[in-house]
Amino acid sequence: MGTEIQDRLDRIEHELAVLQRDVHQIRLTLGREAPAPPAPARPTPAPVRAVAERPPVPVQPAPTPQRREPPVVAPQAARPQAVLPKVDLADLVGARGLALAGGVVTLLGVVFFFVLAANNGWIGPVARVLLGGGASALVFAAGIAIHARYGRFEAAVAAAGAGIAGGYTTLLAAAALYDLVSAPLALVLAAGIALAGVALSLRWDSEVVAALGLLGAMAVPAVVLVDGRLTVLGTSFVGLVFAGAAVVSLRRSWTGLLVAAAAISVPQILLLVAAEDDPVRGRVLVLALAFVALSLAAGAGRQLRASTPQLDPLGGTLAAGAALAGLFSAFNLYDGDARGLVLSGLGVVYLALAAGAWRRERLYELGVLAAAFGTAFAATATAQFLDRPSLVVAWAAEGVTVAWLGRRIAETRFQLISLAYLALALLYTLAEEAPPDTLYTAGADFLAGVPALAAVGVGLAGFGFLAAAWPPTRRGAALPRWLAALVSALERHRPHVRVATLALGAVVLADAASLALLDAGERLSLESAFDWGHVAVTALWCLLGLGALATGARLGSRELELGGVAGLVAALVSFELFTAPELGDPQIGWSAVVLALAYPAGALLGLRRIWVTISGSALGAIFAGIAAWKLLEGDPRGYVLVLVAAGYLAVSAALFARRDPASCFWAAGLALGFTASLILLDGTWLVLAWSVAAAALALAGKVVVEPRLWLGSLAFATLGGAYTLAALAEPEQLVRAGAAPADGVDAIVLVVVALVALALSLRPFEPCDAVDRAVAAHLEPLGRGLRWAIGGLGLYAASLAILGLAQWLSDASVTTAFQRGHTGVSACWGVVALAALVIGLRRRRQALRVAAVGLFALALGKLFLYDLGTLSSVTRAASFLAVGGVLLLAGFLYQRLADN
Repeated sequence: MGTEIQDRLDRIEHELAVLQRDVHQIRLTLGREAPAPPAPARPTPAPVRAVAERPPVPVQPAPTPQRREPPVVAPQAARPQAVLPKVDLADLVGARGLALAGGVVTLLGVVFFFVLAANNGWIGPVARVLLGGGASALVFAAGIAIHARYGRFEAAVAAAGAGIAGGYTTLLAAAALYDLVSAPLALVLAAGIALAGVALSLRWDSEVVAALGLLGAMAVPAVVLVDGRLTVLGTSFVGLVFAGAAVVSLRRSWTGLLVAAAAISVPQILLLVAAEDDPVRGRVLVLALAFVALSLAAGAGRQLRASTPQLDPLGGTLAAGAALAGLFSAFNLYDGDARGLVLSGLGVVYLALAAGAWRRERLYELGVLAAAFGTAFAATATAQFLDRPSLVVAWAAEGVTVAWLGRRIAETRFQLISLAYLALALLYTLAEEAPPDTLYTAGADFLAGVPALAAVGVGLAGFGFLAAAWPPTRRGAALPRWLAALVSALERHRPHVRVATLALGAVVLADAASLALLDAGERLSLESAFDWGHVAVTALWCLLGLGALATGARLGSRELELGGVAGLVAALVSFELFTAPELGDPQIGWSAVVLALAYPAGALLGLRRIWVTISGSALGAIFAGIAAWKLLEGDPRGYVLVLVAAGYLAVSAALFARRDPASCFWAAGLALGFTASLILLDGTWLVLAWSVAAAALALAGKVVVEPRLWLGSLAFATLGGAYTLAALAEPEQLVRAGAAPADGVDAIVLVVVALVALALSLRPFEPCDAVDRAVAAHLEPLGRGLRWAIGGLGLYAASLAILGLAQWLSDASVTTAFQRGHTGVSACWGVVALAALVIGLRRRRQALRVAAVGLFALALGKLFLYDLGTLSSVTRAASFLAVGGVLLLAGFLYQRLADN
């Protein structure tokens, strides 16, 4: 208020000076007054006093310039005069500038006097103190007197401020330089001076007094250095003055004063902390904590006086700066448990502030900030007191506690703090306590990391459960952009974060249990304990996966089902990357047994998801084969696979009402049966097994109207035919003389029977899915193809049978008997072609007629390409006669039947 009045007086004084110049110019223009030097361009400090002593005189004529009459030149003459104040140095400086300069110079004079006197030894310490104190008191008294006599002049304000700062300087010199005043008494006197400065600043409502007196006093210890360093006592003075400056700033909302006070005082305390030594360590710590408390109190005061609930930038900066200063002091002054105690104290202070601010809307945002720093202090202090697993346990417990508190007070930012705690615990555990490769390192200390892993896993699970029912967030002040974005993302994705923490907790707990199993194996002193321990680990992971799958299926939880699948996949990956390459055959086999049991069980538990059933049944069959191969030899492998295949088929029968899962299991069972047949059978017996399977599948498909079974039948029949032609009845047996050309006929007959059974089983049906529609669309072509295959294989079997019969009936050599047999083969082909032609003509079947023509062409080709060059003259002639006679008869019958 006083500053505003002074500014108004200065403006009035300036307007009067301009008015006097205008009047003088008018008089010169009208010739009423001889030329004379104009009044001073700008008022000097002397008119200020005149205004103060005789205020009515200059104020009354103020309206006169607005009544000017005719002079037209007056505005033209006044225009250049109005520019003059802008370049007048006295106007730029003014009373306030001169007064401030005088105060600063006076204060520096006192400071430099002490420095100069101390360096040159001009006068004794007592005299120096007395002179400095006297000068400070004289300047202070002069300011008080001027203010009392003439009102609020800038000179009075500056003199009072300089006197206050000079008093601090003198007191500091008396106590720190010359030991004339004890430290306790010096602090008491400094507090008195601070109170005087605060009282005077508030009473005069003068920021100048505060700036010169309080800020100047705080800057003195940085100038008057003792032995090149700061002292505890001098910095204590700074603390007292900072308290006074904070009070004045908060009462009068002088932000600049508080910022300057913090900028001057904080570096001094930090430098003192950095330069501490053992004799004064305790006092430095007390002083540092006092600074922390003062800064925190100033920040809280700023927040209380804020106009909105938003976090006051300066208040938040003071609170954060205090926390960082306390952290720096704790780490620089102490270590070990002592450092932990200091940090614990800081944590208690900040958490107490957070608790106190909870129910005050204006302090809520500052309380959240204090809670963040308080929890950080708690985590750091815990790290000083504890190490190894105990530290992880403490961090995990703190994380869960903060999460619980955040849910209680509906504050999402506490959830972020909790996640930070848990992430810190997890990272420390994986880096120091239980690195991921510990599980796969033989001879490692497996039990060492179990407590830490268990603590982190429980903490993550606890966070997940707490995040399940988070209340609506309390809306307070606006947040910084980055923090608001982070909070918004967490609120938006909280369900996903919950699932992720639960899943990660389950993984960590599974790792802990796995390490415990490996340690138990080592303690039992088993042979190959590490290898057998990994078999147990595989079983554990499978059990956990199956448990999650079962729970998810019962509760209808997609997340649990996916977690169970992830557990089974983890067991598979571990088997592929570690078990199979590193362990011995028994351990590999038993691990495969575990997986062979787990995956079909998972397929049954995941019936709602066909991809789980498909992959589970297929992987179960694969691992059953691996287990049989690693653990058994010879026929027992096949018998075991037959039993497993029977089990799969039984499960398929039980699931008959659920078509897709049933198909997965019978397909896996057929694959296992096929593998077992390769181990147990060979030759015609193998073809017999496959043909029986093909016929059984064909008939079953017809009975239950399941076209997928026809596909299985076709696969087995095709395998049987391919194996027969490749190993038992090779095509070269038809053209190369041999003693037993008919050995593969029985296998061909078995394949033909299977194909006949399949062909007879095919019938139209109502398709239900894409597979059914594909089969239905190709049903007719499939039947036609089967008939052609049956005819071709039957003719081939008949040809080999004729060759074999010729060998059996003839007493001639193998070659002669073989050539005679080929005459019969040629005749057989002609007769079959003739029969096909007759039937095709009678029943008007074009396919048969085409087949007949094709077979005739094949017979002719055989005559000219094979018989003519290979057979003897007699057999060659017989072949030509036989085929020729059949062709003639065919021509006759074709014409006869075609005409009819």
